Order: sequence, then structure tokens, then C-alpha cells
Amino acid sequence: MRALLILLVLMTPASRAAECLPVTSDPSLVLRGVVKYKYEAVGQVRAFSLFLHLPSPICVMGTRYDGSPFRQDNLSVIALGIRKLNKNIGDGEAVVLRGAFWGPPINEPRGSVTFAVAEVL
Repeated sequence: MRALLILLVLMTPASRAAECLPVTSDPSLVLRGVVKYKYEAVGQVRAFSLFLHLPSPICVMGTRYDGSPFRQDNLSVIALGIRKLNKNIGDGEAVVLRGAFWGPPINEPRGSVTFAVAEVL
């Protein structure tokens, strides 16, 4: 019986075993991972977006701006929202970031969360 219980715990996905992280306005959440740049052509300008690749998947839940609830399991890559940074972040750099999650836009059916970076630790 004990062996069966251990096997069930080991087979449980990480996002179910772990508590879901909340979308809040409090920028005290800390995430670790590797930053990757995604380059895009916007007209004549070459722009880029930053994504955080996490060492293991997480779960995020909260409320969209229209009040409807959402939950996203097994997130291993998260878009980064950056206003200004206290340190530069290079492509492929391992980082520790402090910030908060922004919920998905109302008009995006699948929904995606963004991590609003407050500080590079």
C-alpha cells in the first residue's frame, strides 16, 4: 500500500502537486530561469520580446480584467513585461526576477500571462 502511495505521488504532475501562483498587484513574487529573446520584424524596425524559461513548470491562476476566472497549468515559458530595469538582461542569461503576474487579456481566448518584472535580483 505504501509503495502505491509513493508511486501516485511521483506520477502526479508538478503543477498539480504545487500550489498555483496567484495573479496579484503585489510585486513580491520571485522567479528563476533563463531569459531568451524572440526577435520580430515590425515594419522596418527589428524588435524583440523577452521570455523567461523556467526550470520546471508552474501553475498560475487569477481573474481576467473582465472578471472571469482563469487557470493555466504547466507553464514553462512566460513572457516578461518590462518598464525599466535596474540591470541589463542578456539573451541566454540565467536570472532571478522579482515582480508580479499580469492576467491574460480579455480578447485572447487561450489567455497568456505576463510576468511584470520589478527588479533583477
